[in-house]
Amino acid sequence: MRYLGLLQGWEWAAYDHYLRWRSASNTRPEDRIKIITIDETDLQTGGQALISDAALAQAIQILSSQDPLVIGLDLYRDLPVPPGYDELAIALKETSNIVGIQKVGYPSVAPPPILAEVNRAKANDFMLDGDNQVRRAFFFLNNARGDSITGFGAYIALWFLDEIENLQLEELADDRWSIGKAKIKPFGAFDGGYNRADTRGYQFLINYHPLGSESFPKVAFKEVIAGNLPPNWATGKIILIGATAESLKDVFPTPLSRSRSTDTPKLLPGVEINAHIIAQFLDAATGERPFIRIVPESLEITWLFLWSIIGAYSTWSWSTGRKRVRAQGKFAQINFFVRYFIGPLVFLSITIACSYIAFEFSIWLPVIPPIVGFMTASGGLLIYFAYRATQLLIKNAELTIEQLKSDRLLFNTLPQSIAIRLKQGETDVANWFPEATVLFADIVGFTPLSEKIPPREMLAYLNEIFSALDTLTEQYQLEKIRTIGDNYMVAAGVPEPREDHAEAIANMALGIPEAIQKFNLRNGTQINMRIGINTGPLIGGVVGSKKMLYDIWGDSVNTASRMESHGVPGQIQVTPATYNKLKDLYIFEPRGVIPVKGKGEMATYFLVGKRE
Repeated sequence: MRYLGLLQGWEWAAYDHYLRWRSASNTRPEDRIKIITIDETDLQTGGQALISDAALAQAIQILSSQDPLVIGLDLYRDLPVPPGYDELAIALKETSNIVGIQKVGYPSVAPPPILAEVNRAKANDFMLDGDNQVRRAFFFLNNARGDSITGFGAYIALWFLDEIENLQLEELADDRWSIGKAKIKPFGAFDGGYNRADTRGYQFLINYHPLGSESFPKVAFKEVIAGNLPPNWATGKIILIGATAESLKDVFPTPLSRSRSTDTPKLLPGVEINAHIIAQFLDAATGERPFIRIVPESLEITWLFLWSIIGAYSTWSWSTGRKRVRAQGKFAQINFFVRYFIGPLVFLSITIACSYIAFEFSIWLPVIPPIVGFMTASGGLLIYFAYRATQLLIKNAELTIEQLKSDRLLFNTLPQSIAIRLKQGETDVANWFPEATVLFADIVGFTPLSEKIPPREMLAYLNEIFSALDTLTEQYQLEKIRTIGDNYMVAAGVPEPREDHAEAIANMALGIPEAIQKFNLRNGTQINMRIGINTGPLIGGVVGSKKMLYDIWGDSVNTASRMESHGVPGQIQVTPATYNKLKDLYIFEPRGVIPVKGKGEMATYFLVGKRE
């Protein structure tokens, strides 16, 4: 059950309870880290949805006047927020101890350009577990180019430890690191109560500060701007500036979000989570509060086996003692049943107590598996049969996993509704669609480019372009039919009819030039695309028996292909049928009458944009 992930949610819940129970202890607030909060009142005072560049620049200058050790700007600032961009640029450039953020994972958010130039824009990604709780953070994280980006909180903590404690990060064997008294080990897929966890980058478990949201002194942003910052409040401290406003949605559920199961979760702002990460590094390096450690797998198995044996022994004792006590009178029978029904509760309480005591020393000793082992073994002396049943369960699970893989392959290859029909036994799947819209997109300039670059690079380019188109296809819920070479084919209205098929295709087509422009900027290329669209009746169905493919046929499909091949690079050419379908909603430019192979003379149009 442990390795099938059946106990993962319960173990997470126990872990969260341990963190909250410990949070009630008498622990001093973390005075080394202070937070400037941006709440709804601050936004209303500024009169716009985001704090302006001018206000942010003013706050940075006021804070800098108190000589803080480092300022952590936990705000995405890749784009200007007028007014005052020039003032903010000057403030960022002149403040040598300010650190910004970027989002490395998908979808990524670019760093502030000025801070990126000096390598002071760090990863602000959080890893959400299956229950959407933030229990893990990134020490390092690789971006799309493979560059290793240090986590925002970790970077600021290392800065503090280097400047104040004269402690530097040291690399050890087996991908482990140390700084001061802290030893950092990468999070594993099966650590603690986890099962096959996502271990991208270099992760660690967040040892939240015991006082939770009350751990860090805070001052509202408007108080800083108004000049009400207490004297020397920021001197020599780590100052974080971040959003707590509900409208900015920079809040996350954490193990500290609930005090009781019936409470409404209190979400923790991202800036406070980063403060907890920083505090964890500082305390661990000085030996006050180490990183959460995981017991070796062998010890975990021994722990589980011990309580299973205790459970089996208690059941065996009850089974053998029950026969003897029958002849000893009513009082003896009552004493016997009280003893053997209270006994398991005592054992389970000891299990929880041992696990909690270990957690007080920052050791995660799983508690749910031994409890389940105890209760399972208490079923009687059927360990052998339980073992056989477990083996059968594992075998069935493996078969189920293989079946799921097969089903996943089928559902990834074919549209969902078509895959369901095939699984239900249909053999000849084909349908007539009175009206659907088809788009062809062909990369212009790719063939000469492919002759100049290595095959691997060419494949990478092609994959990047088609991945961008796949994203648009998913965004507008279209059906990707196939790719041939550097040609991309997609349809709307098949295999499930929809009224807005032409609009959906038009929206995707208008998004393609922007995606290609971003590709060219990233790669220094001059690639363009011809796009053709047509609307009309067609046939859709499955071809093949082994490598099955969902395809569409008909004159409407051929005409859409002709719109692409007879098109103009960088333009979206449509037929009269598509034009008449969309002319009230979108902007078109007449191209005029052109000869179309197989169709003769045809008046076509260029799709330009969407009407306001």
